[in-house]
Amino acid sequence: MALPASEPARPLPATRSSSVARADVPVPEAPGAAGDDWAKDTADAIERVVQSVRAKTIGPLEKAARALVYGLLALIVGVAAAVLVSVAVVRILDVAIPGSVWSAHAITGGMFCLAGLLLWRKRSAKTVKV
Repeated sequence: MALPASEPARPLPATRSSSVARADVPVPEAPGAAGDDWAKDTADAIERVVQSVRAKTIGPLEKAARALVYGLLALIVGVAAAVLVSVAVVRILDVAIPGSVWSAHAITGGMFCLAGLLLWRKRSAKTVKV
């Protein structure tokens, strides 16, 4: 509806500006202010606690499991390499020394015996308390 030309426009009622607020009327906080999203804050606190507990319990267990797995892998590869090296030494000695293969086996066995004797001397003696 259009106003008749003879009637002047009435002013709108005055509204309070946001800078002037009465003491008895609470002013809403801006989004993202402290305490605005308590659900998010609670979820974040729970997540921090869970991560802290996980870091203190699962972290060391993961390290121990990794050490065990990689240690076993290194042991298996080491044993396989030792067997292959000993076979290669026997074959090289068999070709290098004329005669039967028993001499190559004897030399290789002697090297293993010497290595075992050296390791036996390096062992630590256990003391028995009586």
